[in-house]
Amino acid sequence: MKQFKVWIMIIAFLAMTGCGVKMTGIAGHEVEKSTLEQINKDDLDEYDQKIQDLLYQGKFKEAEPMVSKCLEMAPYNISFLAKKDIVLNGLGRYIEADQVRNEILDLWHKNFKDAWIRKGSPKSEATWARILSFSEDYYVIGTEYYAPEIIGDEAKIVITYKIILAPISEDKQIRLFKLEMSNLIAEYYVLCEYIFNDDQTMHIQRIPYGGERPHLRDVVSDLIVYLNNEEI
Repeated sequence: MKQFKVWIMIIAFLAMTGCGVKMTGIAGHEVEKSTLEQINKDDLDEYDQKIQDLLYQGKFKEAEPMVSKCLEMAPYNISFLAKKDIVLNGLGRYIEADQVRNEILDLWHKNFKDAWIRKGSPKSEATWARILSFSEDYYVIGTEYYAPEIIGDEAKIVITYKIILAPISEDKQIRLFKLEMSNLIAEYYVLCEYIFNDDQTMHIQRIPYGGERPHLRDVVSDLIVYLNNEEI
């Protein structure tokens, strides 16, 4: 029941914040090698959920062959490419992960960007999940924008990453962070937490990065350290 509640909270939060990441259940699924040989295209949705279940358990090695098999049948499916990105980051194979990241961006710009703009550039389709990690209290979901979110004109804020914290335990709340770059004086990066109170949204600076944009992996790692040392 606790896992089901977490799943419902993740779905609701992603819809509210406009994160284009499909997240489904997190119950356990054991995968046998013989099962992979039987996958056909009609089974992709079912295996999509099973892959995500494994990812939420941190079982990246077990998820990898399933992702590869699904991509053999749907090689240009961004959802499965994103899961491959998560798997490779989870396994520490960062060069391969960044190659997949570039492939996702190329595919999106060639095949999906124009349609996305015609739809009004919806925030719900603006990001994909690259990293799924864990702090003591949260699932930490690191996402990247296909195209940066830009606020303002001359003095502008550019947002490239969004990090969602989904609570593992019921005594925590879902939280949202974004990496902002401001060029008011000079380019300066800082990770901000967005706090929603009624009709108001506050963003509080949490981790400064200076004038060079950090990698999403570094931001996720730094945030986990921050969370594990956070005073409650």
